Amino acid sequence: MTETSTLSLGEIVTWTPPTVVEFSLLKEAVAHAGLDSKLLTEMLPRHAFARAANRLEENRIVRKVDEDSTLIRFQLTSEFLDSENHELHYHREATVSVQKKTGIVESDVSEVAARIQSLLDAELKVRKSADVTRLIQRIFDKHSGDLVSIRDAGGAYFVPSNQEEIVVRVSDFLVKIDGKLRRFKIGAADESTSGSIADSMTDHFHKLISDFRGTLEIVTPDSSESVLRRRRDRIQELRFKLSTFRDMLQENADGIHSALNEAEQEFGNRRTGESLRVHQPEVAEDESQVESEPVEELALSF
Repeated sequence: MTETSTLSLGEIVTWTPPTVVEFSLLKEAVAHAGLDSKLLTEMLPRHAFARAANRLEENRIVRKVDEDSTLIRFQLTSEFLDSENHELHYHREATVSVQKKTGIVESDVSEVAARIQSLLDAELKVRKSADVTRLIQRIFDKHSGDLVSIRDAGGAYFVPSNQEEIVVRVSDFLVKIDGKLRRFKIGAADESTSGSIADSMTDHFHKLISDFRGTLEIVTPDSSESVLRRRRDRIQELRFKLSTFRDMLQENADGIHSALNEAEQEFGNRRTGESLRVHQPEVAEDESQVESEPVEELALSF
């Protein structure tokens, strides 16, 4: 009799959220799954506002113009056609701000504020399937989990075995809102499966590092300690992930390690204000026989 291996590398997960779900039910589901209720306070009304704005009359353009930690500000611009001169004309109609936590709408045109507030209130009572998907992704982020995409188009993810508790909570959450999570366990893998996992994990790590480097754009020698601390913490978290999944990454682990070192060096350079060095190409003795090279600007960390 052959013994069945209990070794698990992880699992493939996909989910089907409901098309529409009431926000009150989302609250119940989050509590039912033992998740932090703060996850819901972070479901900003920007997407609900976009849906509300789409329900306004036609020939109106809505664009975000500003955002901070408490509100999002939009401009509404009306568009009309001058048929005689065959030209489109634009007229600023109103500026609208939406409080992120409360969904309260304010505007320099009271009629516009009242109309949008009514539409937004209706949208805020429900969430759509895309909102639920973003919430699931946020659940994994908050628990330092990894949804490793195995399709370029998304929708199917590999989750390492040490994160099964997160998967169980997400499953409980989805069942409560009449959704579904499908789980496909991966046991001891053959060479082909291991290689596919390594490739997907490598792409995942490169995206994590790229996202981190995107957060460095605001770092300067004058950055606050809290800004610097969050980025130092993120570096340590990424290094811990790398050490945890080094075996899964196979020979790609060293490349990830180098990319992470470069990202950390960039952080240091931005923090200290170290300038970029311009490297001039050496001039050949006989310039007529060598094509000239463009001046290349390289970061010292590379």
